[in-house]
Amino acid sequence: MDPDGNSRCETFINWGQPVPRRYYNAQNERRKLSIVWDAEKLTVLPFSKEEITLEVKEENSYLEFEFETKSRDIDFSLIFREESVDYFESVELIPKQRISDESEKGYFKCEKAGKYTFVFDNSFSWLHSKEVYYRVCIKGSKNEEMYLQI
Repeated sequence: MDPDGNSRCETFINWGQPVPRRYYNAQNERRKLSIVWDAEKLTVLPFSKEEITLEVKEENSYLEFEFETKSRDIDFSLIFREESVDYFESVELIPKQRISDESEKGYFKCEKAGKYTFVFDNSFSWLHSKEVYYRVCIKGSKNEEMYLQI
């Protein structure tokens, strides 16, 4: 209770207030990749998948990515392939997950040099092609931009 007997304790608890209207449009102002000049478009046909492979040359580099589907959903995963003289190893770094009608951003630390492959899988769809807009960038271990891959 308040010192004055108020059970809502308004002297030391700030109760919720209406959200100011200036914050309402924050979600709607999100930038669409389909209109950004440096984004690439990828069409994934029904019953198929498309891959974007990047070669990371320096250990402890960072892989930044951003993508969105124009309409409908798509499966997404990230795979690492390390080539050796004796064997070819493939490791799923980001397991397959379904992304629907939204933008995805990510930042991944590449602990090893090798090939990193983004997989956009539309094999579950029988009728619809999917449009994916994406940007990827590889940054060095000191976070300087080494090269841009689109």
